[in-house]
Amino acid sequence: MTMPPSTGHDVGRNTQNGETPMDLSNRTVVQVVVLALVAQVTLSQHWSYGWLPGGKRSVGELEATIKASTIYLYL
Repeated sequence: MTMPPSTGHDVGRNTQNGETPMDLSNRTVVQVVVLALVAQVTLSQHWSYGWLPGGKRSVGELEATIKASTIYLYL
């Protein structure tokens, strides 16, 4: 398939998909930002209050939580 000769009106345009270099640049910036956000969410270590690394709770805190919940049940 042959392309029609350029008329000079599409200077700076990609004739295959009609995008300007600025469109490609904006898309690249958006893709990099989305990739950074996805990497931050998926690779970050999530901590909950009272939990130790590896998903373990300290024994003292667990006992305090159990005592507090049993006292609350009796009130």
